[in-house]
Amino acid sequence: MIGFIDSMNLAALDLNLLTALHALLEERSVTRAAKRLGLSQPAASNALSRLRDALGDPLFVRSGAAMVPTPRALAMAAPLAAALLALGRAVTPPLPFDPARADDRFTFAATDYVEMVLLPKITTRVVAAAPRIALDVRPIGEESPLDGIASGAIDGALGVFMSLPPGFHKRALGTERFVGIARRGHPAMGRRPLSIEAWAALGHVLVTPRRTGPAAVDRALLERGLTRHIALYVSHFLVAPLVVAETDLVATLPERAARLLAKQLDLVFFEPPIPLSGFELVQLWHERTAASAAHAWLRGTIDKAAPRATKSRKRGA
Repeated sequence: MIGFIDSMNLAALDLNLLTALHALLEERSVTRAAKRLGLSQPAASNALSRLRDALGDPLFVRSGAAMVPTPRALAMAAPLAAALLALGRAVTPPLPFDPARADDRFTFAATDYVEMVLLPKITTRVVAAAPRIALDVRPIGEESPLDGIASGAIDGALGVFMSLPPGFHKRALGTERFVGIARRGHPAMGRRPLSIEAWAALGHVLVTPRRTGPAAVDRALLERGLTRHIALYVSHFLVAPLVVAETDLVATLPERAARLLAKQLDLVFFEPPIPLSGFELVQLWHERTAASAAHAWLRGTIDKAAPRATKSRKRGA
C-alpha cells in the first residue's frame, strides 16, 4: 500500500473506490462485489471503470465467466486489505472505559499544596478502582503548565488558575482560607489578638514558587499603608511549618496544609488581623481530552476526592 500511496495523489481519488477494489479482489465478481457493498451492479461497474482510469491499469480482465486480476491488482491486494483494516480500527468507537482493567498513565501538574492535602485522597480512590493505572505528578513551579497541557505533554493540572486561554476547561474543587501559624510559646501569641501593626512587625515566612509580585497578605497591608518583614522566602508549603516550629517567625498558609503538620510540630493557629480572600482550587484540562472516557473518569475521581470548602470563620474566606 505504501508504494501505491507514493505513486499517486490520494487527494484526487475517491477513497470509497478502494473499498470497492478490495471487494472486487475478494469476490472476483462485479455482481457479488456490488451485493457485498450494497450497490447496484451498474454502480459497481462504474466504480471499476473509475479505478481503471485513476490507476492506469485494467485491474481485472475477463476469462470466461471469471474476473481475473492483473499483476497490478494482485500486488495491491494484501497492502490494501491491511490498510483498510487499520483504517477501520482507527475510526471504530473505543470500548467503554473499564478502570479495573485499564493500564493508562496519566500525567498532571500540581502544586505542593495539592500534593499534601489532595493527592493522598486521589490516590486512594484510583488504586481502589484502577490498580494498574499510574499517576505521574509533576510540580508547578516557576513555569506555567498551560503549554504542556496544550501540547499533550501533560494531561491536566491541579492548582489555582485565574484566566485561561481558549481551549481549556476547568472545574472547581473547593475553596480554601488562610490562617496564621506560630510555634507554641511564641512571645507575641498572648491572650489578646495581635494588632495589624504588631503582626506586620513580626518576621514572616512567605511561600511563593513564583516571585511575580506581592502576595495577598502584602497587598492587603499596602492598602493600609503598611508593609511586613519577610525574613524567608520558600517555594514549598511543607517547609514553612518546619521553619516556624523552630523560630519566632510566623507564616500565613492555607488552612488544610497548615493543619497537616500542626500537631506533630506543636504549632498554634491564629486569625490574621486583616481580612484575607481565600482561593479556589481547580482542576484544569484541555479540549483535546474533553471527550476521552478515561480522562473523564479520572476527572470525576479527582472531583469526588476533593473537599469542597473549609469551614467559615470570623475572619478569612
